[in-house]
Amino acid sequence: MAPELFTVLDNDNPLGARTTKATDVYSFGLLGLEATDFLRTLLDDASSTRPKRRPTGLFVTKQTLAEMQPKREDIPVDTIPPVLWCLFEGCWHPKPHLRPTMAHVLRSLETFGRSLSWQRKRMAQNSKGKNPLRRLLPHLVAGPSTAAVSAKTTYMCCFDRPQSCSFEVDDFVPTDAPTLADRHTLHWIPETNEWAKMEDGLTPRILDEVERGKYAEAVEACRVDWDDPDVNDEL
Repeated sequence: MAPELFTVLDNDNPLGARTTKATDVYSFGLLGLEATDFLRTLLDDASSTRPKRRPTGLFVTKQTLAEMQPKREDIPVDTIPPVLWCLFEGCWHPKPHLRPTMAHVLRSLETFGRSLSWQRKRMAQNSKGKNPLRRLLPHLVAGPSTAAVSAKTTYMCCFDRPQSCSFEVDDFVPTDAPTLADRHTLHWIPETNEWAKMEDGLTPRILDEVERGKYAEAVEACRVDWDDPDVNDEL
């Protein structure tokens, strides 16, 4: 309940002061924090220290109500976003005319919701970019989808055992549209407009020395990112 409902006298209403839009905003701020399931615990813990009766002095009442408001340091930082806390804290302002309107609260919540959607999309995009091969050699991971495959036998990198980073011979059935996994085992040659098998060793058939270096860097990144000491001990 807003502080002014305790401290402001209304001669027309013997039961107490009338509620206003500002008192509704105050209540919304408290309900918003309670929705996070943290205010309930705080109030339960502090229930034994609450005043049993209303003080007669208005100054004492204001100070008591101010001390009862939730404090930022009482709630872990990672439990409620700073944006929401600032919004709720503004709703609790002791002076009613300094509290935001419900229209402002609604716009702030809508903006916060859109930012959450954007953050989720950003996280999804970042997770897709963690593949070292996709990051360093995107043309090897995702080549043209309409290309024809002429190689019947390919050399496949053992990514299930990335510590070895060796290549094994594996039978491959040519298709008009190689899958994403198949493209890890092939090298696209734009001059001949076809897929070609990788050569023996750690480097595919790449004539450009710079491209060869990038591929070697990608293989090394696989070894570092996926290194598992327990697996190495077993091997």
